[in-house]
Amino acid sequence: MRAVLLLLSPLLAAGLWDRVGGVARRARRVAGVLLCDSSSEWDLALLQRRMADQQVSEMVRAAANWRTGTCEQRTVLVLEDWVRRLRVANGVLACGTYGGEVILADVASGELNARFEPELPPGMLKEEEDGEGEREEEDEDEHQSEVTALDFDGTHVSSGHASGALYLRDSERCVMSAEHAGVVTGIHWDGGAIAYSCSADRRLIAWDVVSATPAASLAAARPILCMSVCEGYAALGLDDGSVCVCTLAPLRLLFSFVGHDSPVSAVKLVTISQVCMSASLGTAALHTY
Repeated sequence: MRAVLLLLSPLLAAGLWDRVGGVARRARRVAGVLLCDSSSEWDLALLQRRMADQQVSEMVRAAANWRTGTCEQRTVLVLEDWVRRLRVANGVLACGTYGGEVILADVASGELNARFEPELPPGMLKEEEDGEGEREEEDEDEHQSEVTALDFDGTHVSSGHASGALYLRDSERCVMSAEHAGVVTGIHWDGGAIAYSCSADRRLIAWDVVSATPAASLAAARPILCMSVCEGYAALGLDDGSVCVCTLAPLRLLFSFVGHDSPVSAVKLVTISQVCMSASLGTAALHTY
């Protein structure tokens, strides 16, 4: 053992010396740069441009991997129901199912964090109490309706359903429930005092979370099929192919435009870039404003 150590010692010493030499050379280069730039300020614009170019190249590479299927794939969760809506935040996966459940699971381990079943909003509960036996003949899963809208920030999860019901929940309980007159097609809640939802009933509503009543509402010209919220603004996709952009506080329409010849199936608003992306029947469009 001692002989082996003696034989390796010169190699280790040489490697260590090479590392020290490399560090010294890099230090001299950095010092040279500092000396060259000592008479002028750093070009921060050039540094920011290089950082932006690096980020763009990484995004392009990731997009290419996604398109070609070379990205890593892993099964996180297996459910007995169909997944209709999906959100990921802070390493937690939120799933909205066809049966109406909202499921939270850890992305890394696949462990189930929470499972929420839809509850009856006050209006629907009153209808059931006033029924005269007709509802007993209906499917027992009548109110377990499909999740048609989902929002999740890692702590607060909100869901909208085909029945028109909507629910705001934290990690443990239901904070608010309410309902639209039509299918809920978009929902947003960040844990604050106001939540937002839109529906095929053409309404965008700002909800008072404490009282579970509308604080404000906006009526669109056509049924609203999707919504994207970004920094106090919302983009709405309508069934006639048009897109509306609104402010949330106060709730009012800023402008609208025709984006497609068919119903808008998805919309994404990015305020910092002043762009709005929309999709319809397999086609996508990028709009600037």
